[in-house]
Amino acid sequence: MPRSPEDNEQLKDARRIEILRAASCVFAKKGFSATKISDIAREAGLSHGLVYHYFDNKDAIFGAILEEKLARSKGAMAEDDSLLGTSVDRLRSSVANWLERTQAEPEMGLMIAQAILSDSLCPEVRTMMATHAEWTFTESVKRIQQGQQRGEIGSHAPAEELATTLLCVMRGLALTTLVSNDVPFVAPSVDTVMRVLLPTAALAEAPSPARSALVSIPRAVRALAASSISPKKKTPRKATR
Repeated sequence: MPRSPEDNEQLKDARRIEILRAASCVFAKKGFSATKISDIAREAGLSHGLVYHYFDNKDAIFGAILEEKLARSKGAMAEDDSLLGTSVDRLRSSVANWLERTQAEPEMGLMIAQAILSDSLCPEVRTMMATHAEWTFTESVKRIQQGQQRGEIGSHAPAEELATTLLCVMRGLALTTLVSNDVPFVAPSVDTVMRVLLPTAALAEAPSPARSALVSIPRAVRALAASSISPKKKTPRKATR
C-alpha cells in the first residue's frame, strides 16, 4: 500500500531530525572545518546521497541546527515570560530549562564553541550565530533590568554585567559537562546559579542550596569530548631549596 502524503512528510521530518542529531555529534567531535558530509551520513546510518537530498552542504546543516536552537530558545523564553510571579521566578524557570538542555545535549555547547573559532563558516551562518548571541544577551539584560526596577533583583551590578555573568556560567557548564576528563563534578542547583542575581540582603538571608547530585556523564559523551579536546598537562614544579 503506497504511503499517504502525510506519511511521506512524517518520514521526511524524521530523516531530517536524524541528520541534524548526527551532525551535532560529528561537529562537536571533529569541528566544523574537518567535518565532511560522509562523516555525517556514517553517523546517521544513511547513504551519502540521501543526506545531500535534504541538505546542499554542511553549512546548510549547521545553519539548520542553529535555526532549531534559536527557535527553541525563543519559544522557551516566551513561555517563561508568560509565567505568573516575580522576575526572579521567570528567570529561575529559564535557568532550570537551560540546565536541563545542557545535560540533554552536552555536545551543543562544544559544537558552537568550535564553530565560533572556525574560519570556514559561510557568512550567512556566522551572521546567524551573531544574531542569536545578541538576541540572547539583549533579552537577558531586559529581564534583569525589569527585576531591578521592581526591587526583585539586586542592583549591586549593572544588568549588562549580571547578564554576562549568568550567560558565562551557563555556557561554561555546557562545556564542563562535556569535557570532564572522566572526573565527576557537582552540578550547581538552580538556586546556586540564581544567587548571582539576588540583592545583597536576600543573598545574606538565603539558605544555602542543597548540593546537587553528582552528574553522571555518559561514557559515549566523554569519549566524544576526549577525541576533540585534550586537556593540557600540568608541568611539574621543580623543588626549591
